[in-house]
Amino acid sequence: MGLEKDLFTSLRDAERVAAVRRTGLLDAAADAALDRLTRLAARLLRAPVALVCLVTDDRQFFASAQGLPEPASTARGTPLTHSLCQYAVASRTDLVVEDARQHPVLRDNLAVTELGFVAYAGVPLLAPDGLALGTFCVVDHRPRGWTEGELADLHDLAALATGELHVRLRATTESPGDPSPADARLSPGMLPVMIWTSTPDGSCDYFNARRLEFTGRPLPAELGSGWTDRVHPEDRPAVLAQFRRAVADRTAFQLEYRMLRHDGEYRWLLDAGVPRYGPAGELLGFVGCATDVSDRRHLERRFVRAERAQAIGQLAGGIAHDFNNLLTGIIGHVALLQEEPGLSDLAREDLAQIQRSADRAASLTRQLLAFSRRQVLAPRVLDLNQLVAGSLSTLRRLVGPRVQVVSTPAPNLDPIVADPNQIEQVLTQLSANAHYAMPDGGTLELITRQERLEGIGATRWSGGPRPGVYVVLQVRDTGRGMDGPTLERIFEPFFSTKAPNEGAGLGLASVYGIVKQSGGHIEVASEPGRGTSFTIYFPRHEGAGPVGVAAGAPEPAGGNETILLVEDEEQVRELARRVLERVGYTVLAAADAEAATAIADRHAGHIHLLVTDMLLPQLGGRELAARLGIHRPAIKVLYISGTSDASIARLRLLEPGTELLEKPFSLDRLLRTVRQALGGPDGAGRPA
Repeated sequence: MGLEKDLFTSLRDAERVAAVRRTGLLDAAADAALDRLTRLAARLLRAPVALVCLVTDDRQFFASAQGLPEPASTARGTPLTHSLCQYAVASRTDLVVEDARQHPVLRDNLAVTELGFVAYAGVPLLAPDGLALGTFCVVDHRPRGWTEGELADLHDLAALATGELHVRLRATTESPGDPSPADARLSPGMLPVMIWTSTPDGSCDYFNARRLEFTGRPLPAELGSGWTDRVHPEDRPAVLAQFRRAVADRTAFQLEYRMLRHDGEYRWLLDAGVPRYGPAGELLGFVGCATDVSDRRHLERRFVRAERAQAIGQLAGGIAHDFNNLLTGIIGHVALLQEEPGLSDLAREDLAQIQRSADRAASLTRQLLAFSRRQVLAPRVLDLNQLVAGSLSTLRRLVGPRVQVVSTPAPNLDPIVADPNQIEQVLTQLSANAHYAMPDGGTLELITRQERLEGIGATRWSGGPRPGVYVVLQVRDTGRGMDGPTLERIFEPFFSTKAPNEGAGLGLASVYGIVKQSGGHIEVASEPGRGTSFTIYFPRHEGAGPVGVAAGAPEPAGGNETILLVEDEEQVRELARRVLERVGYTVLAAADAEAATAIADRHAGHIHLLVTDMLLPQLGGRELAARLGIHRPAIKVLYISGTSDASIARLRLLEPGTELLEKPFSLDRLLRTVRQALGGPDGAGRPA
């Protein structure tokens, strides 16, 4: 949207400013209802800051604030010099910014330079007459693209906040001393809720127009107990029991149940009633109102799912990190034992079985990390057609001879930026699922194409992709297909339709995590008996860069360079030291960054390569590399990682050219990666 200066004449509009003041929220205590909404926004959208901001002609006031830094949090407001919300208010349209530091108008705003606001999404809150009162917004302190699904959630929450403001505005404009207009406003037929009354025995004798519009039935059909006909059969017994108990006890009640709307859809209603009495204290009956709360319940369900997935992801990432350290030791020592010449055939078979079990465990940890989106990716510019073609022989062996694998590549496909190993894992997992769905054989088709998307709404799993040009990978089978309930849960972790001993239920969850962490979007369509189709959208790469797939790994080689090895896990550190020294390297080993710095300061000779875990106590691997680079600018760096915690997750992707060795690693892979980081098999490393 344009942010022209003449828009700000609307900020000074006297009628608009007066409406803001009539809310009664300026300089008032925090509003509990609005606080619930901002807390929900922060968690649902995973945003560090969520605000309900009211904007006058010279300042903004935070009617509710979550995660706001000091001193703005205590002050509950700022001048407009610190406001991004003013732009959404001035234009009465959404303001969505991925990186305000790059925006020609916003980058000098003090909200950006002092409060650290980088990514911003705000929806204007409008009074009934259309005047803009403020915004409901979320903020991140790092660049971020807001998905269509996230913006839809923000609009839903903003609608609830707008309703709260409208209630406050009505309370200040209604006048009990002016009976005619007040009576007109309070006429039950005019209220935007479903009103009902009953006789003392609970027989309903009145429903307003809103109720009849909802059900689509005439008034006589609703009177008495006729209204219960529209209650969902599963909810009806409990609703009737609670309603009759409240009538018998003459107590207020509140119910939530599903009712059939005129269009055939069941909607959730919140129905509350209270007893009403005459002048002599006699019971006249009950009066109540019902409100459609389906959207609220949908948001609550999404919030619960998001919290559950986040909790599982944190647990999975933590387990994978510790497990990868253990597996590295197991795999490495098995490899050392297999080199012993005096082993019997039985002992070698036992070691091979241990190796196979460790490899299966390593695959499981990779799935855990992919699902939790805590793995470190090494992206490069890829030709998707070339990657798919290079995977065909492996996929044909995976699905077996009874499944025909067909590739349909589109010509002149734009490149994408992704980690080739992770995309190959996606292809492998989707093909394995297709094989399971076609026990009697069938066809697995891999299709690529380029597609321009205009406006895509949110799907059942996430927000749709933004408008633009995408490189599409479609994996389609002719298998058994899935029903609706299965389709709803297809990407949930630990959900599986297979037998308990046939999988951990992480395959498709890991596919979803890889695609989302790679900046893509995945959709699935399926019907029983009609096969399944997974469609993945990757943003096309418009820049320059080499295109291709990873070259074959070189043979392991040694050298005579000096390596500084920093690893806090003793078993992994000693294993790596032993293997590297065995092939000729000089190894200086340390358990943390402080010890590594001291060793480097004492070492008079060259240190050609720093091999460091990314997650070290106190000072991380990146910080250590930067510290050593001050006095040893030519030192090369190889990072080791078993997972990516919050510090790595902020970067998500390693810069091109950065060397990474993921745990668990084999001894051959350690030697190959070290040799590659040093610059090839000739041992010519630059001094450091």
